[in-house]
Amino acid sequence: TADTVACVAVDRIVPRRPAVGLLKLDVEGAEFNALLGCQALIRRDHPVIVMEFSPAQLPGLSGVTGEHVLEWLIAQSYTLEVIAKDGPPVPVGRNAAAVMNAYVQRGTDHIDIIARPASAGFSRWARRLLPR
Repeated sequence: TADTVACVAVDRIVPRRPAVGLLKLDVEGAEFNALLGCQALIRRDHPVIVMEFSPAQLPGLSGVTGEHVLEWLIAQSYTLEVIAKDGPPVPVGRNAAAVMNAYVQRGTDHIDIIARPASAGFSRWARRLLPR
């Protein structure tokens, strides 16, 4: 069964300062909707984004494909990493197909990914929190 829950865009409730260094998303296929709800924050603060990525659920809940979400992140100047099942994150850069391939090979309903700002200007706090 599914329950409907109320949602509010992060951009409407999070103050501009202090800057946000990290976003964690676990929204079971609503990843793109969640990203759109905080796109001003993403463009302003360039936080590291750690998310559970559920491509099979995206079309029904967000109306987009997994590739679309990844390409959107890349267009926001992010690079991607796949969190290995039993190891460190695997950098794939701007290669959305590599993330999708990792998802297919894993054979589960989701994989965990990290999107890091490509620019060197993101917060030192976020850099310490998720070292490379």
